[in-house]
Amino acid sequence: MEDILIAGVAINPLEAFASALGIVAVFFQVKQKLAFWPLWIITALIYIYIFFTSKLYALMSLQFYYVAISVYGWYNWLKGKADDDDKIKLLTGKQWIYILLTLLALTVVFYLFLDRFTDSVVPFWDGFATALCFVASWMLSHKYLQHWLMWIVADVVSTGVYFSQKLYPTTIFFLVLTFMAIIGYFQWKKQVTTELSE
Repeated sequence: MEDILIAGVAINPLEAFASALGIVAVFFQVKQKLAFWPLWIITALIYIYIFFTSKLYALMSLQFYYVAISVYGWYNWLKGKADDDDKIKLLTGKQWIYILLTLLALTVVFYLFLDRFTDSVVPFWDGFATALCFVASWMLSHKYLQHWLMWIVADVVSTGVYFSQKLYPTTIFFLVLTFMAIIGYFQWKKQVTTELSE
């Protein structure tokens, strides 16, 4: 699909569509709607192609993970509704340690792989953003409030990576996602506070 020039900037229509679809999906994520999951699957499938052509291989591999974790998350959220156990959860101190150790290990693995075996143009940042997204997606599938904090950092890092690769619709997409993640965190936190006070 050929790029379209808008105000002198080349825009890929497929990338613009995927970005718009992703924003709609995250709106449903903030609202805790099941529609998030199928929309996120479609967005991820489109981004597999986009990231492959942009040589962002770790972020491309992340999209395959998104498809799998979205099926798992969709199932978990459905099961939670059926069992009347779909409340937002909080990480314990011990769980935070496991999360941060997992994040560190994934970052190292992704960076070393990208640096040694691919022509990735930003191996550390590509690997770090991908590790953050792996962890955040797992946390989201279990409805942990703090997944939003991971998304905020991941979205900020990713925005810089995409801008450096001239993926302008995706850059805008991730700027929007950063603000949506901040809103999502405070909305979910408010719900947790309300539930704890009941």
